Amino acid sequence: MKKYFFVGHSFIVFILAGNHLFAQSKFSSAYSFLNLPTSSFIAGTGGVNCSRLSRDPNVIFSNPALSSSLSEKNIALTYSYFLAGIRYGTSSYVFKFPRVDSLYLHAGFQFVNYGNIEKTTKEGTVNGTFRAGDNLFIAGINKIRNNFHYGFNFKYVHSQIAQYSSWGILTDWGIVYHLPQRLFSCGLVVKNVGRQFKTYYHTNEDLPFEIQAGLTHKLAHMP
Repeated sequence: MKKYFFVGHSFIVFILAGNHLFAQSKFSSAYSFLNLPTSSFIAGTGGVNCSRLSRDPNVIFSNPALSSSLSEKNIALTYSYFLAGIRYGTSSYVFKFPRVDSLYLHAGFQFVNYGNIEKTTKEGTVNGTFRAGDNLFIAGINKIRNNFHYGFNFKYVHSQIAQYSSWGILTDWGIVYHLPQRLFSCGLVVKNVGRQFKTYYHTNEDLPFEIQAGLTHKLAHMP
């Protein structure tokens, strides 16, 4: 079992599309915490990575087709401070299935703890506090066939705001084409396809659906 800490370097171009790209911010939908970067490597690529193969197990949150770039067993743990005292973290595990050639399985967990939030009346009078938090459980599979990497994620997401809660089932579908001899890869991922089964208060919110496409090419003679 190995734990990796690293800084990635490559030339990356991303083309992003989705039903929230122009209509509204991707952080205005339900479960918007899914758009937070899950590691320093992902943050260093602008929070998006659908094509860069990496030894970081947290790539499973970005594109399930990327996990096959790892060795037999990998684990990663992250813990971060966000704005206004918000804390969030992830854990991920990837391993190569021994009985099937070029098959990888992975699982992960992501949480956000918003801490204690003041409860106020319409007039602004403080009337106690409440807590809020988000959680994601993820399980997935990755298969390599020739130069193509195929991946799938099954995701259970739960959110709690005071006495109100919501949960849903989401999926990710990804593919990566990799040419190691040319230091080139390109990827496509469709993220957060699913349904909100329990709403906060009788109203279905939009999901953070996204389609991401990108390519990565490491220039010759770069370290």
